[in-house]
Amino acid sequence: MEQLFSVYSVTKAGLNALTRSAALEFATYGILVNAVCPGYVGTELTFANNSPEQLAGIASSIPLQRLAQPDEIAKLVVFLCSQDNTYLTGQSIIIDGGFTCK
Repeated sequence: MEQLFSVYSVTKAGLNALTRSAALEFATYGILVNAVCPGYVGTELTFANNSPEQLAGIASSIPLQRLAQPDEIAKLVVFLCSQDNTYLTGQSIIIDGGFTCK
């Protein structure tokens, strides 16, 4: 099956724009809007769809040399939804072990 990177890219860009727009629209109501943008996460689906060799290659391409654990992503989401988040809004937060810094 042919990969459609353009569809994926446009979708990501649209979600990032929606996050910023919604943050502006809902700010007057005290509603914070953010997006979480995870990199490779060690989930059942990831392990089912990739061979051990592919997973090793993916991990080696990440500066931290490993996939994220699901709870690492969940901790960010918990913070964003908590009473501790009082000012962070309109952000697309990348949590990918440094992958996009390369």
